Amino acid sequence: MSDVSTTMAKLSGIRKALIAAMKENVSRHRRGAGEIRTRATFPPDHVQHYFTQAAGHLETLKGLLPDLYNDFQPIKTEPETEMAPDASDRPAAKHFSRSQTERLVRDIDQIFEVRANSELEQPKQKAVRCLFISHGRSNDWRVVQPYIEKDVGLPTIELAQEANMGGRLLKS
Repeated sequence: MSDVSTTMAKLSGIRKALIAAMKENVSRHRRGAGEIRTRATFPPDHVQHYFTQAAGHLETLKGLLPDLYNDFQPIKTEPETEMAPDASDRPAAKHFSRSQTERLVRDIDQIFEVRANSELEQPKQKAVRCLFISHGRSNDWRVVQPYIEKDVGLPTIELAQEANMGGRLLKS
């Protein structure tokens, strides 16, 4: 597996883990039938490693595929949401917000989309080049054709007079 494939696979795993974390049911009590409450914030010890790993994988991709990823926005690896301070003198803890986590998922999706679209380029086909020999009623073309095909390496097409009635080209 190539380095790019390995990096993409790891990003896919991070994306799946983040989506699972965002879908976690955190309801402690049933409020109503079918009501599910999900997290609004995530403690750093739950998700920060995903942010750090994704940022590292992006740097790997920038090194491997600079044309595709050098201008990609940096991934913020520090939590941005300040929580309510507790009674101690310590500064308020910071968590990753749901929107920050969703942004990381969108960034990973964008990484995948850029890669997928870079591979959509049509495969380059070798151009078929051949030489058309126009000779009228002269048979001199029969002397020139083997030289062109064997020595020059170009296939030739000869317009056969009788077969041309229907507009077809015949390869000699």
